[in-house]
Amino acid sequence: MTKGKLIVSSDTLRAFSQGDTLGRVLTYCECVSTGTKLRAECLVNRRDIEWVERMILGEGYRCRVNRGHSADYYQVDIYKHAWVAKLLEALDVRGAPRTLFDHWVNRKSFGYSDNEIADYVSKLNGGNP
Repeated sequence: MTKGKLIVSSDTLRAFSQGDTLGRVLTYCECVSTGTKLRAECLVNRRDIEWVERMILGEGYRCRVNRGHSADYYQVDIYKHAWVAKLLEALDVRGAPRTLFDHWVNRKSFGYSDNEIADYVSKLNGGNP
């Protein structure tokens, strides 16, 4: 691999996977850019993480990589503002969403509307808001 460039695999299935990753990451960068999402998250094959990180940074965004997600895939958070890293750290400390506030913050950061969050929380509570 040369610096800043993706060398597409000669293996058809691997090349398809690389193209899929490229498309998802660029789409998520666009969502963050337009404000549709405060952050976006995707899984990336560990073999692709270096060029994905370079691409995200090259597009002018920040990322956080969780290399402990699984043996083959890393979880990548894409965001624009430095303070979002602090929000992500706070969410990590709190663990899985348990309270109404946890669910609201988590879903809001992914761009869900207040109405969608209310519907989701209502379903969690057996139909009660």
